Amino acid sequence: MGPSFLHGLILSIASFGILFGFYLWTGWAGLKLNNPPKNSDDTLGSHQDEPDFWPLIVSKFGLFLALSLMGGIVGFIEELVFRGFFTGRLTLCLDVWQAGLLASLIFALLHLVWDGKSAVPQLPGLWLMGGVLTVAWCVDQQ
Repeated sequence: MGPSFLHGLILSIASFGILFGFYLWTGWAGLKLNNPPKNSDDTLGSHQDEPDFWPLIVSKFGLFLALSLMGGIVGFIEELVFRGFFTGRLTLCLDVWQAGLLASLIFALLHLVWDGKSAVPQLPGLWLMGGVLTVAWCVDQQ
């Protein structure tokens, strides 16, 4: 693992942290800090059934961390297979751009195996993402 891996890892962790903080700040994370009283007789504002803020953050962050870890492992394995092995082998017999286009196409089409026809609208984006990752791989190889 070289400096480019560590740079990417730090950048991705910082990006996810900023995104999670933004979700908390805007309320998109689904946390409600100030619940109104349930009935109009409650003039003192005792919020007995109001969820405690920190356990919600910990549970949301735990879910976020688990999904990020799972996504990171899947992404790492995909990159290891497609850019680390497959694209490298294709460049032995094809031009680097042809190898990149072919590897990106196969990367996109293999998503049909798991998602079926519902993934068809995603194919152009997956192909483009594979192409961008191949360009990043080419830059990293030099």
